[in-house]
Amino acid sequence: MSDYITSWSDSHLRQLSVLTNHKIIYDGYDYRWLHFLDGEWSIHSVKFFKGYKQCYNWIRSTVYRWGKEIASRDAKKASRQYYTDMFQDLEVTKQIYDISKEHNAKTFKKVKQIVELKPSISKSELSDLLDVSTRSIERYLEKLKQ
Repeated sequence: MSDYITSWSDSHLRQLSVLTNHKIIYDGYDYRWLHFLDGEWSIHSVKFFKGYKQCYNWIRSTVYRWGKEIASRDAKKASRQYYTDMFQDLEVTKQIYDISKEHNAKTFKKVKQIVELKPSISKSELSDLLDVSTRSIERYLEKLKQ
């Protein structure tokens, strides 16, 4: 079962949570609630309202709930993404340490493998990890560029 309160897609819910994407019209008998989705105005509610204030109150309370729901969805996605990224980074870090501990591999080969795994690694991190001078790392990196 879904954690979502509504069945709207994220895209539609994001549009619906904007107050200016709603309006009230009067059809000569009753007031109607319209929403603006994907560039088109359409009837949102099958309910007819006798007064525009009642319709306005429905819109305000519903838009507020939708805003809370889209914020909740975004927070859950961000949280999932954070942990996914963290776990991937941990895997890469473990692989880097494994590479650095290989005793029979040449330092140049280690530098190459580590830089392929983590291109953003600094020279000083590489130097500390492989227990060589920063200048040696610079030479290996220059050699890699060729």
